[in-house]
Amino acid sequence: MSYTSSNFIKTYQISDRVIQIQNSLSQKIFSLNVCNENKIYVSNNLLVVVLEDNSPVKQYTLDFSSNVEANAALLSLKSALDTLKVNCSTPGTTPPSPSSTPIVITYLQYKASQQTGGLIALQWYDVSDTTNLLGYNSATIRLLAKSIDDFEPSGIIISTKELVVINTLDDTTQRYEFATQKILGLNKSKIVYDANSNYIKAANNSTITSTSSTHIEASENSTLIVSGCNNVKVFGATNVTLSNATNITIDNIQQDLSSIGFNLVSITLNPTNSIGKDGRGSNVNKSSDLSFISYKDFIDQVFNYTTSNNTIIVTLDNKITQANGTFRIKYTGSGSGNTLTVQDSEGNVLYQINDTVKECWAVFKYNPLTSLFEFINLDLPGTSNHTVYQTTPASDGQTSFTLPVPATIPAELEMFVNGNKVKFGPDFTYASPNVVTFKNRLYSLATTDEIEFNIY
Repeated sequence: MSYTSSNFIKTYQISDRVIQIQNSLSQKIFSLNVCNENKIYVSNNLLVVVLEDNSPVKQYTLDFSSNVEANAALLSLKSALDTLKVNCSTPGTTPPSPSSTPIVITYLQYKASQQTGGLIALQWYDVSDTTNLLGYNSATIRLLAKSIDDFEPSGIIISTKELVVINTLDDTTQRYEFATQKILGLNKSKIVYDANSNYIKAANNSTITSTSSTHIEASENSTLIVSGCNNVKVFGATNVTLSNATNITIDNIQQDLSSIGFNLVSITLNPTNSIGKDGRGSNVNKSSDLSFISYKDFIDQVFNYTTSNNTIIVTLDNKITQANGTFRIKYTGSGSGNTLTVQDSEGNVLYQINDTVKECWAVFKYNPLTSLFEFINLDLPGTSNHTVYQTTPASDGQTSFTLPVPATIPAELEMFVNGNKVKFGPDFTYASPNVVTFKNRLYSLATTDEIEFNIY
């Protein structure tokens, strides 16, 4: 049975002595008497509630989606217990109502009164943070002191209507919620939002800036800035900047990504940049240059051309070094004469994909030692063990030969001159994607020579 921290406590009145706990379907599970001795704690993603005054002792275990959710629920339940505990001071009588006339003081004055027990129980205070200790730039916060030394008063920021729980011991915001938009911040989180945001959640020391997102979640020490996003989850000590994305999840990446500037719609594409994702991306049919950036372990990208004679440069990069991504790129479709020159982030040509390798996967892998991508091999479906290519020099002294297909295993490439095998390295070399250079060490080729290559 699942629970959510935002609604597992049924709405209660200020005079109640009983809290009703409900599941995510708003079904009542049990009642909690605030006047009894109760023990509550978090274990992993479980909130454990022990009713110690029952005989026998009862224990309830509430299952939340994460440890962050369970801790948020713990704070909510403690806050509710603290709020209603005053109803237990005089059994059988109606507890006093909070004063309707707030006392106007500064935040420093509230702290001083709290430390000496000089507050008035159940009194509203209009607190102005003139020294900006809480980061609200002198905004007035209407706080309810529940006791004469309440160090966690709850209330509302009058100008913006955010709901807050303040911790005066370390000058932090323990809970921050904009009720109508369902925006929640925990611990030292700061949130900037607009009227289009529907649900945002932050934990620990997170900072979130949002425009029109519908669901965002950040935890640990994350900093998240989003624009036009739909569903974003970030975990770990992550700094992220996202733009125009529909569904992004980044787990435990500890690198500032603000310089990347994601531009995503579901999968991969805008006219100048395409970002690879886990699994196969959308078909690409573009005449302008593209930049692929990996942030998952394995990415397939298909160029499905219905037009002909397009020439573009494809740049492979890996801004998140923990991903160590592998790209497989394929040229397919009814078009012909298209050329894709694949290069690394420094502009070094890795491979050239054209009609000769149509429908074949070119494989590129990230090298963490050089921080660059490298060409690995070409998957040639339906071919035999090797390809034999015979030719003759076009002119005397020719040294360069272009193979009809690339060598998927360059070290096993074989070259024969008039039936005599020459050595790879000393006599000839191979350069990606398909160029052989004869080194003319002991013999100069002539137009009458017969050349043969075994291409593996």
